Amino acid sequence: MIMRRAPARQLRASAPLLAALASLSPLPAAAELRWIDAEASPPPTLADLPHSTRAEFNGFAPEPDHLPLTLRLKGPMPEGVARAEVIAALEASARTWNAVGCAQVAFKTEVQAGEEASEVEAVEVNFEPGIGPNAERIAWTTYAASPEERARVTLNSALVVWRSSPDPFQLHAEPERPAVDLQAVITHELGHVLGLSHTPAHNAATMSAAYLRDGRQRVLSADDKLGLCALFPAEGRECSGDAQCPEAGRCVEGVCDPHRGQPGDYCAFDLMHCPGFCLIDDAPTGTGYCSEPCASDAACPTHFACRPDDERDEAVCTFAPADDAEGTPRGCAHTPAPSQSPALPLLIMLLGAATRRSTRQRAQRSTASPE
Repeated sequence: MIMRRAPARQLRASAPLLAALASLSPLPAAAELRWIDAEASPPPTLADLPHSTRAEFNGFAPEPDHLPLTLRLKGPMPEGVARAEVIAALEASARTWNAVGCAQVAFKTEVQAGEEASEVEAVEVNFEPGIGPNAERIAWTTYAASPEERARVTLNSALVVWRSSPDPFQLHAEPERPAVDLQAVITHELGHVLGLSHTPAHNAATMSAAYLRDGRQRVLSADDKLGLCALFPAEGRECSGDAQCPEAGRCVEGVCDPHRGQPGDYCAFDLMHCPGFCLIDDAPTGTGYCSEPCASDAACPTHFACRPDDERDEAVCTFAPADDAEGTPRGCAHTPAPSQSPALPLLIMLLGAATRRSTRQRAQRSTASPE
């Protein structure tokens, strides 16, 4: 599907307004590992593009003529992180966005590294401690002040411990310092660079406001892809039916959406596939089930009830099996044979008498003379 450039230009023209809104956004809750509160997303009217009703946009999308964008890694690396690991994560994230078939190629996959100045405008990526509003953010993107400039991505070097791969069952690599996957976070931040904001559609998308510890945000959802295609449309599609999508994914408007759990499905720290959230009911094992906010029991699947959740300050679908009813079939059972049975001796006596009678009759017939 080809889309006119006018809506995207309208979004970029709204950049000053969105910058003012972002400066007033409340601070995030550090314990939830959020990049920024969802309330900081732009007004829905600015995101009302006909190609996708789910993605949100920040109004700072680069000009199409500037694509593909150059990525440049600058500054020192935090302790325990090799420069080669960061470059590999940047290149992998760039390839992820470039693979969206209905959008223009977004990034050059060869990452520049070093402090030397370049004539090419580039998206700079660096590590530094967060200060002020950014002190409790995993990462943040500073948008360009003019069309000639590029956005800048900063990864917090003090708040978290950066990993080259997901470590879902180790929330805290050090006291008060969570372990965070480089590639998942960079993929998210590059989405901001391209003009995408946090999606309210579901919490398993790359552009979800909350960090998912299983590395799922390395893989784009249909919301992420369709948002990019709305901003930078191109000829092409990934699929025409579900059979063309891997791992039980769905074909949505020509792009593949990864398989998502439904309320009641199993989830865990290493399987955060819930569109709503994973309600962990066994903390030691990090396992639980998918849930979502609800208004009544009718909104929840069988064996679930809509009950208040103190931590979320709202009612959610909660596992609530019914009590065993009287007369309910209970399957099979096996018991040992009784050691004494009153009927058993009588049965043996009757069988013995019948056997003796039959024997005498056969003997009489064999000795009788013919008349």
